[in-house]
Amino acid sequence: MGTDRRHRSGLLSDCFVSAAAVAGIRFLYRDWKTPPRHRSGDLSTDTPTSLTAPSATHAHPQASVRERPAPADPPSNFATIDGAISYAQQSGFSIINLFTAHTPLSEYRDAVGAEIIYLVLSHIGELDKNASVTVSGSAMDGDLTVTMSALTAQASVLGARRMGEIRALAESLNGTVETNEQVGAWSLTAHIPAAEDTPA
Repeated sequence: MGTDRRHRSGLLSDCFVSAAAVAGIRFLYRDWKTPPRHRSGDLSTDTPTSLTAPSATHAHPQASVRERPAPADPPSNFATIDGAISYAQQSGFSIINLFTAHTPLSEYRDAVGAEIIYLVLSHIGELDKNASVTVSGSAMDGDLTVTMSALTAQASVLGARRMGEIRALAESLNGTVETNEQVGAWSLTAHIPAAEDTPA
């Protein structure tokens, strides 16, 4: 029975890595100012009008697509913490990377950390693409902590958001998410503890 449980856990872990990779690709190719995912019925009340209002010109719908600059090529390690930060920097975010992996992260943990970064940046980028962002935290023996801090005039708006998709991801791994808001500054800390039934 123990062998079956470990086998099922391994399959679930593999599925999660694949899901995280797909999610990473989805965010890598998205416009950073596209609103983040919200729960059904939990629509953002602060979506920029440029995203909700119809276009003033309808005669040539393909014109704007042709004029949009090509996105930066995603790094080969996009589903890792370093890759997520690197791609965000290429996409125009001002990011300081202070994250430290005291012990190497597994593919599973790196994918989780990358997904958290993409999700948080989608919220920040929707409101203030010019925000100054710092990524800090650490990894030690499978225990992962990621903290993202933003200096932005939209701190109060970020503070009002529940960050439900990030909480759901962390809580599915017995983790926690905490946010902090001050005047002109906002931060989110996600902690994912090491566990015997998930890859370290």
